[in-house]
Amino acid sequence: MAIVRIAIDAMGGDYAPAAPVEGAVQALTATSPDQLDVLLVGDHCLVEGELKKYEVDRSRLQVIHAKEQVEIGESATRSIK
Repeated sequence: MAIVRIAIDAMGGDYAPAAPVEGAVQALTATSPDQLDVLLVGDHCLVEGELKKYEVDRSRLQVIHAKEQVEIGESATRSIK
């Protein structure tokens, strides 16, 4: 079976980054190492701060820093440009 790698916007949605980080940790805990890897995309410092609350296999999880965010109400097309 191939490992599934998913990227999660850790800064998106209500209660971010706490809720997306908690969900990622739950997903990793519920799967075996040969099933899932997670990429958490967002503010590195904030995401790492949330991760400190959990014991998680960091070999299966990577934090990718994103210095900019698209805020609610912003045009996605305009943000990309």
